[in-house]
Amino acid sequence: MIIFLCIAAATAGFFDAIAGGGGLIQLPALLVGLNKSSVVEVLGTNKFAAIVGTANAANRYRKGVAIDKKLLIKMALPAFIGSMGGAQLASHVPTRQMRVVVLIALIVIAIYTALNPKIGNEESRSEEHTSELQSHSDLVCRLLLEKK
Repeated sequence: MIIFLCIAAATAGFFDAIAGGGGLIQLPALLVGLNKSSVVEVLGTNKFAAIVGTANAANRYRKGVAIDKKLLIKMALPAFIGSMGGAQLASHVPTRQMRVVVLIALIVIAIYTALNPKIGNEESRSEEHTSELQSHSDLVCRLLLEKK
């Protein structure tokens, strides 16, 4: 099983480096390979690998591009809060039900990605789009904080 997981991880990393979406390979492989683990543990394992890969890519990108640190903080904070909320929610859902939810989500994302091959082709985001994205993340953050 370890060989299967290593091959899946290498394949996911390869696709992630070229076009992104390696999680669509790695997460199902982890669900199969770690089938005795809870879905929360599998999601955490997958997320750890994603964080390491993304941090490495972001570090390399940072060296070649000027980054708006204020915008970075404004976007990172809601992302962090959302990820904490998602982790809390996932830990309260029974493993059997969570497996179904994760598999359905993966299928929907795979279909959406296949039907929209130009996702990610934009070289840069407009300020209008960035402001819209930022206001959406602010709204989600406020909603999450109000619920507590």
